[in-house]
Amino acid sequence: MAKVSRLSDDVLMMIFKECFNDLTEDEPCVLHDALACLQDHSRPYRWIRLAHVCHHWRVIILQMAVLWSKFVVGDLEFTRLFLTRSKTAPLSIKVPMRAQRFPTHEVFDTFTRIRSIELDVKSIIDLDLEPLFPLQAPILQRIVLRNHKALQQKLEIIQLGKENLGDRPIPEVFDHCPLPSLTNLVIEGFTPDWQNHLFAPALTSLTVRFTSTNNYGYGSMFDALDQMQNLRLLDLTFKCASLGWLTRQTRRVSLPKLEDFALHDATESCAYLLERLEFPLTTTVYIYIPEGGRASPSLPSLLAIACSRLSAAGAPRILTVGLWDSLHFLGPRNHFAFWDQVVDTRVISSVQLVTKPLLHIEIRRSWDWVALFTMGVSLGPVSDTHVLFIGSYIGYDDDPWELVKERMPKVHTLHFRPPDMGVLERLLVRDILHKSKRTNETQQFFSGLHTLVIQEAKFRALQSVPGLERGLSERKQSGRSIHTLELLDCEYISSYDVNSFRRHVDQVIWEKEEEPSDDEDGDNYDYAEEEYGTESSYQSSEQEI
Repeated sequence: MAKVSRLSDDVLMMIFKECFNDLTEDEPCVLHDALACLQDHSRPYRWIRLAHVCHHWRVIILQMAVLWSKFVVGDLEFTRLFLTRSKTAPLSIKVPMRAQRFPTHEVFDTFTRIRSIELDVKSIIDLDLEPLFPLQAPILQRIVLRNHKALQQKLEIIQLGKENLGDRPIPEVFDHCPLPSLTNLVIEGFTPDWQNHLFAPALTSLTVRFTSTNNYGYGSMFDALDQMQNLRLLDLTFKCASLGWLTRQTRRVSLPKLEDFALHDATESCAYLLERLEFPLTTTVYIYIPEGGRASPSLPSLLAIACSRLSAAGAPRILTVGLWDSLHFLGPRNHFAFWDQVVDTRVISSVQLVTKPLLHIEIRRSWDWVALFTMGVSLGPVSDTHVLFIGSYIGYDDDPWELVKERMPKVHTLHFRPPDMGVLERLLVRDILHKSKRTNETQQFFSGLHTLVIQEAKFRALQSVPGLERGLSERKQSGRSIHTLELLDCEYISSYDVNSFRRHVDQVIWEKEEEPSDDEDGDNYDYAEEEYGTESSYQSSEQEI
């Protein structure tokens, strides 16, 4: 501690700011008192613990206004505390669904300081904000408007076939508020009015997710997009009920700076939209098909047409055909995966026109092997490094190696999520780790294996797999040692157990699960309070913090 105490104030400020940035990557929760900052479930506020180390650190932290500028509106006194200590720093505010009226009014009174705000529609309706209008927001750069009720009903629309749950217009909070600095807009669960001044020409990032399928002025949408010449990210749920109207449109919209373009819950209209948008060849395109196979039978052929147009134009970096879990696919470049859904072969065939070399292939059930490797689908030029995922749907009769080894000449990382230890023993121990005449070709195929990942296996059962340790030892003795063994979400792990594997591989990675706190482990822990808060009594917390 003596060495740390000798650090200059500037260095300490840099350390505190890095700590703040790291911890606040998580969504902050509602806090009701000072002690809540010190509990494990409030990770975004753990940086406050630094103020308890010594008086010198506390003085520095109280002087750093930026550390107090990001919070969720909670109790009135707690909100005032953050507003006071943030001084004149730009604010990043989240108003949750069950926010209280008076703390929210305190925040809106300082609206000229807000740089980023996230609002839930229920909070907008219940908080009586009209007396505060018109708002002034000279530095507001990011607005997030969410209708949680509509988003929750999205599953009903997809699974039950409901086509329209009614109009949900965008709230009028910002109708008379000039927004000269707005560059990032997220609207989820509302019917978009493209003539609203929120769709400003200066936007660089636009996300619009809505649930209704009626035709809501898509001519206005083209007009609005055509003005957004600086747009770099466009994320749409595009559902045009009037395909006849859309097919008659000949107008094209140019987005010269677009870097990422995502279409969710793809319908036939998406293919027509792709044909009418012009963007750079370097644009990354993501297409997500609805869950449950409800995509129209004509969608695959229409997507193939759109893909052909993209390919003829030089092809964007990659086209990803995803299924339902969109967050998974908004990840690394050159990442291609099929989830546990049946994908029409015409969709798969369309993918081959535009895909780049694949660095990550995920196989989650037997059918996917057939889809990817026996339908004549070209996966593009092979690469020297591959990640191969073997999921929990692989059966006892599957022999994946014969299908994959010709198309993946060198596997760098093998990721197993076995349904049981029997499949793991057959596919890993027998075919990869042990030497035998029958599996000689397979062993050559995995000769460059660098990392082995085993996920969600009971560790005692993992140790009891016949020949697992012996197979790892044989590879090490033959000069083909596996560099890294990674154990993810495996139960009952101890240091003694892990050390038994360290003798055979260069590195073992495993994370010891944190013990739950008293609050989280108790019967009376209220998870709703953590997210939304309650109207509980509050004792002044300024001195404790």
